[in-house]
Amino acid sequence: MRHSRRLFADEIRFPFSSGFDAGQWQRIKSTADAGMRALPPGMISGSDIDALAVKAARVNCRSLPGGQEISLAQADLNSLPALENRVILCNPPYGIRLAQDTILGDFYKELGNFLKRRCKGSEAYIYFGNREMLKQIGLRPAWKKPMRNAGLDGRLAKFELY
Repeated sequence: MRHSRRLFADEIRFPFSSGFDAGQWQRIKSTADAGMRALPPGMISGSDIDALAVKAARVNCRSLPGGQEISLAQADLNSLPALENRVILCNPPYGIRLAQDTILGDFYKELGNFLKRRCKGSEAYIYFGNREMLKQIGLRPAWKKPMRNAGLDGRLAKFELY
């Protein structure tokens, strides 16, 4: 029995590993890494009101080249500075953390007001995991595209802010 297990383990071959050259991979990766430009401080930033979400984002950013230059903060939407002439990416709550649709609707209305008042000249790309919230944001999207995320049939919408 022991012998047959050993033979089975020795016979396992993964199709992606045949012909893989670890040395060549390292050379290609090193060349690509050397060609990367440094990320200017403040070019990418992010925030969330939830401390655990910010902590998870910090861990993820550390795995990126230049990730230490990404500024992250625990912050309420209303405490954020104006974001004029920027590209804004947002993945707001779908209603899982905020249990009631009225609270979620109020948040989306507040998000829409923030974008209208404090993000002039920007483009905002927002993923709506709860498609009903598209109506609550109070902005007309330039376009909407179906997008699945974590099993949700959501929409990615682009807003041009003037």
